[in-house]
Amino acid sequence: MEMFNLLHQKLLDDHLSGAINDDEFRHEYSQSKEGFNMQHYGLFPALAKELKNTQIMGGFIPRGIAREMSQEDDREQVLVKHRHVFDPKDYIKGTDFHFNYFSKMMQSFNFNDPDGKKLHRFFNAQILKDSSMAWRIASLLKDLEDDSKIVVICGAAHCRYGLGVPERVRQMSIRPFKETIIECIDETEDYEPLENGTRSADFALIIPTEEEPFAR
Repeated sequence: MEMFNLLHQKLLDDHLSGAINDDEFRHEYSQSKEGFNMQHYGLFPALAKELKNTQIMGGFIPRGIAREMSQEDDREQVLVKHRHVFDPKDYIKGTDFHFNYFSKMMQSFNFNDPDGKKLHRFFNAQILKDSSMAWRIASLLKDLEDDSKIVVICGAAHCRYGLGVPERVRQMSIRPFKETIIECIDETEDYEPLENGTRSADFALIIPTEEEPFAR
């Protein structure tokens, strides 16, 4: 899950095992400054406890590291500094094709970036998140039982058109797998296929705009 980072794993495991209660779980999570609304995403850990045969895994690097990457021109320096959290060798650089799509997506934010450096830093941070999530998924795939499934919950910007996380899992995984991308969109959104015919997702779940179930 995007909501939980790699360092949250003990917290998630303790909650699932009953070592800590729901209030302790929410309190500990709030200290991490990840910023996701537990009223929404907290439903998933609760469901995992009910299902018994389900495990919740943290996927992204901590937000503070991503923020540092978005402010630093030297990408390698940030990766080496935080290698105790995420191995730099598992960072897969973004393609020009992905960067061009990311640039178009970011145009709506209209931030001041005359030399384009800020956009490249933001892209590096995005790719760091994508790489850490992909590493987590590929690690799970390696030993996954044949009748098991992995459900990945992340923002559309990390998987739309199969870019970001999915493309990195394909590169990292040593085991063949089938993927299905389901995107939640509101009634006003309509994403056209790319020039090569790739659609934004395999399926779209249309949510009435007034509901906004996955708001942060």
